[in-house]
Amino acid sequence: MSLRGWALAVLAALTPAERSRPYAVLQKQNLVLLGSILSALLLTIVLMAVCVYKPVRRR
Repeated sequence: MSLRGWALAVLAALTPAERSRPYAVLQKQNLVLLGSILSALLLTIVLMAVCVYKPVRRR
């Protein structure tokens, strides 16, 4: 039995309420991933702006 067949058999055995829960969990994980990517991007933009407008003085 393939992995896809096993997953379909498990989904068929679940009630509708149980079936929707993994999607809710995945949706929250996607939001966390999106938030972490956006925060890293914002940090990079701020760091680049500081480097451009106030370059490090070399002796």
